[in-house]
Amino acid sequence: MKAVLFALNAKYIHSSLAPWCLLAGVEAAGPAGVCAEVREGTVNEPERDVLARILDGEPDAVLFSCYLWNIRETLRLAAAVKAARPGAYVVLGGPEVSYNAGEVLAENPQVDYILSGEGERSVPMLLASLAAGRKPEEAAPPIPGLCARGFLSAPCVEEGTPPSPYAPAYLENLRGRIAYLETSRGCPYACAFCLSGRCGKPRWFPLEQAKRNILTLARSGALRRAHREIHRPDIQCKPRPRKCHFGVYPEALRAGHSGGRVLSFRACGRHPAGRDLRAAGAGAAGRVSAGDRHAVVLRKNAGRRAAQNRYGRFKAEHPAFGCNGEYARAHRPDRGPAP
Repeated sequence: MKAVLFALNAKYIHSSLAPWCLLAGVEAAGPAGVCAEVREGTVNEPERDVLARILDGEPDAVLFSCYLWNIRETLRLAAAVKAARPGAYVVLGGPEVSYNAGEVLAENPQVDYILSGEGERSVPMLLASLAAGRKPEEAAPPIPGLCARGFLSAPCVEEGTPPSPYAPAYLENLRGRIAYLETSRGCPYACAFCLSGRCGKPRWFPLEQAKRNILTLARSGALRRAHREIHRPDIQCKPRPRKCHFGVYPEALRAGHSGGRVLSFRACGRHPAGRDLRAAGAGAAGRVSAGDRHAVVLRKNAGRRAAQNRYGRFKAEHPAFGCNGEYARAHRPDRGPAP
């Protein structure tokens, strides 16, 4: 069975990590009779060009990663794939379909299956079942997160560390585009407007693995043009500096977290974190002491508490705020009736 793991990016400079994570899961599991590869496109390309790229080699299954910025175009591509190859399986996954799988299946007859939640384990299980000619709904053990018509499962939330997607094929495919470094999954918050808090409690991947991945990216040569596109703050890797954009969770800067060692940060005055680092005494490419990092965290936490208090007062005055659709009304009764 030939399978295509496809992602439709917002623009060329972005390279989705999701299909490479799924490919790493397939290669780690090694399902018999399955050959999978990653292909990418952008929402700005003509649909016929993207469709030709997907159908090249006549795949037996096409798996799409669905996000807010590509869900409309992805559903159109799924319909086009089904029309061109009626016997091919069309599978969706990603945050935009993981929590409303029944609705998506009902409204889109071109979709055969949805894998909700994390997919490093479920994707190879699904492909193995399809390659063997078995119905995935009857697989034993059950495929986590599998959703079909008349068969729904809760989103899959794994434990532990998934297989690394930073394989030679991924590095070769970057070609100077932005590289993403995944160091954790889940979120400690439950914001009504965001799906990240629905992905299970936070779990952090081993620090040594993150260091190895950073060095792998830096040594690969794949980031040769990325420094022209990625915004500050920067992390400098000597002797050949590479610039990377990091969304830093402030508590990760707590004293002792890195054993007394921190990477070298260049403070950026336009970014709140950069201003905090500069105020704490971190000059350009300077080191931050444990006490200074603690001061940064205190300021961050104080600002977060103030924002939460303002949001709490607003929510008390507007009880229906954040109530979004039937799911929210059914599962968050504290939000009140629909506006």
